[in-house]
Amino acid sequence: MEASFPREEYRSVEEQLALFSRPEYQVYGYLSEQVLAAFLAIWDGPSFVFLEHFAVDERFRGGGLGSKLLLEWLELDGQTKPVILEIEPPVNEIQKRRAAFYERNGFVLSNWSYEQPALSDDKEPVPVVLMTYPKVISEQLFTEVKDWVFEQVYGR
Repeated sequence: MEASFPREEYRSVEEQLALFSRPEYQVYGYLSEQVLAAFLAIWDGPSFVFLEHFAVDERFRGGGLGSKLLLEWLELDGQTKPVILEIEPPVNEIQKRRAAFYERNGFVLSNWSYEQPALSDDKEPVPVVLMTYPKVISEQLFTEVKDWVFEQVYGR
């Protein structure tokens, strides 16, 4: 997590470990060469799935592993619910590449945005925009997503 996300976008080890007691929280990992090469961390919401973290170790990037795993997870879970994820607004090159990666894999960049609350007292809030799979979500679902994520995921 530390290598793939800005400090503001992940929890301390203790806070992260505490999430594993939550039945709606799951992490899928992919091992290659006895190394954790990639992982997805998801929350199963009432009418959507919130993909909180998805990362591929930099040693395994560039060969299509991220797309393969993302698409396999979408098929494995047989997603009947929309999938929602947050990204930083695509302004700089890295942010634009991230948005393009998700778009290539069936996600849609939406107009829905908010400020992700600070995950702890020593961190700052992060402006984010939502990407959704397989299509744009309604304002009603956006409100449900935001309310649920703020309460369940961010504890606000």
